[in-house]
Amino acid sequence: MEEPVANNCRDAIANLVREVAGDEIIFRTLEGRSYTAREIAENIEAGTALGHAYGSDLLRVARDLLARSARKKDCTTGDAKG
Repeated sequence: MEEPVANNCRDAIANLVREVAGDEIIFRTLEGRSYTAREIAENIEAGTALGHAYGSDLLRVARDLLARSARKKDCTTGDAKG
């Protein structure tokens, strides 16, 4: 049985993807295969390897962007961290 938290996270990511027009290409593999928002959302909801990889990559990128933004704010305010 899958944990409710995992389902909630998966649903949240799928819903974010669904905010993009369904036929818009939002992911391209290194092999050149393109996926639409609809396909990615379906893969996330189904818990496929592709859906999991996309969700993990999305969270990684978001984390890195937020961390970069926080570091820039520290530099502009003069706050010393670390």
